[in-house]
Amino acid sequence: MRWWGRKRREHDLERELQSDLELEAMEQQESGLAAEEARYAAKRALGNVTLIKEVTREMWGPTSVERLIQDLRYAIRVLLRSPGFSLVAILSLALGIGANTAIFSLMNIIMLKMLPLKDPGRLFLISHSGSDNISESSNFPLYVNIRDHNAVFSDLCAVNLNQWRVESAGATETTLG
Repeated sequence: MRWWGRKRREHDLERELQSDLELEAMEQQESGLAAEEARYAAKRALGNVTLIKEVTREMWGPTSVERLIQDLRYAIRVLLRSPGFSLVAILSLALGIGANTAIFSLMNIIMLKMLPLKDPGRLFLISHSGSDNISESSNFPLYVNIRDHNAVFSDLCAVNLNQWRVESAGATETTLG
């Protein structure tokens, strides 16, 4: 069943339940009850009409579109009823979405995108630590030597990470900077 024929189905369901109620009341009257008592007994015999309607609607098939429309209408009514709250809610959502977008864009550029190289799978890192003494470890002469005598690599790049020794409360720590 389609959601766009709901009014007709609702009308048919209402007529069917009313007909069942009238038939039950007639049967109760035939068994000797007064008209008012027969109508009351018929309602008891039929049961919870609202529950019957809900179960029947569930059998018609998915009602997700109807529920979505109902939820949207309710949300709009609530937001229009308190404009101050609505403004705060909308600004909070906008700020949260904007911040998440900005952070993801930055992380995408830094960590997720591949390097702009022709074949990034053939990228190599050559690392050299000169000596244990930080002030004497300079790799630039090694880089110049590899660059001048290169017969293997298509291109070279050098990066200099300065190392610093930090002393605090008698403890010494080496950091990159």
